[in-house]
Amino acid sequence: MDRTGGRRGARTSSGHVVPFPPLARTPPPPRSRFDPRQANVARVVGALLDAVGSSAGARPTNLTGFRASAVDVGRVKAILEAGIAAFDMHQVKARWKRDVRAWMVGTVRAWVQRCKLIRLRPREAGIRVELQTQDDEGYYDYGFDVFPRRRRARPLRRRPTRARRAIGRSSGTVRRRRSN
Repeated sequence: MDRTGGRRGARTSSGHVVPFPPLARTPPPPRSRFDPRQANVARVVGALLDAVGSSAGARPTNLTGFRASAVDVGRVKAILEAGIAAFDMHQVKARWKRDVRAWMVGTVRAWVQRCKLIRLRPREAGIRVELQTQDDEGYYDYGFDVFPRRRRARPLRRRPTRARRAIGRSSGTVRRRRSN
């Protein structure tokens, strides 16, 4: 819905309205090696797969994403912010129950192993994200804020300082005049 209460977006062939701006696709999470801190869950999942059979469609959930004890909060935050970069906070709140919350939960679940709790709280200027993960050693709590309208930071370009431009030097030291 737009600010006037009308629906915005394109219609599909089935007549459904596709909200605009669209949410970004979730990038694939990084592959993970076996984590010895999750040996118990690996043993239990293996026993279940043997009992049920591999044709049941069950699979372990700790093959991709960050380990429960070592979540790269900066990368998860950047992915969530990239997904809502085209939104302002008003749009996030208007679409929260329809699709934004579900997209954020799905993204966190894909990128973080053994996530026991995901708490998302829309605030005035952003979204508070709190996670709790677990492995054989214990529980881990993470928290960070996600802000809409944030684009990825561009690499900084080195610009010559005012003194270097005046002298015409692009590198090296700058000579200063002494004032007596």
